[in-house]
Amino acid sequence: MTNIVKKIFFLSILSFNICSLTIVSGNSHAEVSSPLVLEWITKGNLVLEENIFIRSFLEAYKDFSEDLLGIKQNKAEWLREAFKQEQEELNEGIPEIFFVSAKKDSKIVGFASFNRTKNPDEVYIRQLAVDSTYWHQGIGKKLVFSIGEKIEGIKKYVLVTRRINTIAKRFYEKLGFKECEYTHEGLDPKKYVGYELTITKK
Repeated sequence: MTNIVKKIFFLSILSFNICSLTIVSGNSHAEVSSPLVLEWITKGNLVLEENIFIRSFLEAYKDFSEDLLGIKQNKAEWLREAFKQEQEELNEGIPEIFFVSAKKDSKIVGFASFNRTKNPDEVYIRQLAVDSTYWHQGIGKKLVFSIGEKIEGIKKYVLVTRRINTIAKRFYEKLGFKECEYTHEGLDPKKYVGYELTITKK
């Protein structure tokens, strides 16, 4: 197993895809006062993105115990460790990894990260989170497909999430993703499920 595959596997175990948080992390809606700006980041300290990541997942998994999630730390420590991996890999400058932050009202409101797979026209969605107060404004969807700005000719998006993560599954299904056999080595198929979206040109 290559180093990048090992790291992707670790992130899958810990964070099981935060894209669900675009639709679970709150009940309030922010007023639309400025356009969404996407900024691609190649290096830096992602403190604001980390805070969004942790708060969102704590909200999303508030009804799940540590035992059910299969973790030994408390949830906040576990999530902080997961994001630490994301931060470290970004600063390593791995060319296959892409990180984008979403800004609105002059502040960070969400982020997404991706990496290329062994297939040149396929992209893996690593993480996705949106601030709860900006829920239901289409920011999650824009983040998912933002990678098209960086990689031309994408024909398929893939991801892995936990089977108990019904919110993530509903979010991706709404975008047209279908359940598939995509996974990472070592993941229990009883606990994890892959999703894919194939892009067809009209």
